[in-house]
Amino acid sequence: MNIPLTEEDRLLAEELASETYEKYKNYSGHYRNLKSSHSIGRYGEIGAHKFFKELGMKCQAHYLFVEEDHLCDLTVDDTRWDIKTWNSKYWQVWGRAVSTTQLEKLEAKADAILWASVDPMTALEVTIYGWNYVDDIRRYEPEWMGPEENKVHNYQVPMGDVRPILDIKK
Repeated sequence: MNIPLTEEDRLLAEELASETYEKYKNYSGHYRNLKSSHSIGRYGEIGAHKFFKELGMKCQAHYLFVEEDHLCDLTVDDTRWDIKTWNSKYWQVWGRAVSTTQLEKLEAKADAILWASVDPMTALEVTIYGWNYVDDIRRYEPEWMGPEENKVHNYQVPMGDVRPILDIKK
């Protein structure tokens, strides 16, 4: 499912990305801490927010407030969602992954993960592929993933195990 982004959405994503990048630029995280990574994540959060609102669901957008970045990205009805977004050119190979060092924190703050991608060069739309419960993640054996110079130990959900987007209930 593709969710179009407006110019206003793109400006908001870049503004929010700048805030979190500035806050965390001197910290190493689960993945490379680049401004572009923050932007990709923000595009996905905005796209997911629009998607849930289009379904008529009640959304609380924590991603909008840098002081709430320890919370899930969106609370939708009573479900806490984390939005995981990749550059669309890496989705097939590296998408649907959660770092082994991130999983415990993710389990504490979210119930479900929405999987998405965006082409950061154009950011015209966010593609939503599906979702999983956070509890699903530990079923998979962690593996080293990513470019040779920056491997990350990740759990990765196989494409066939991603829950269809149509299974999200109101």
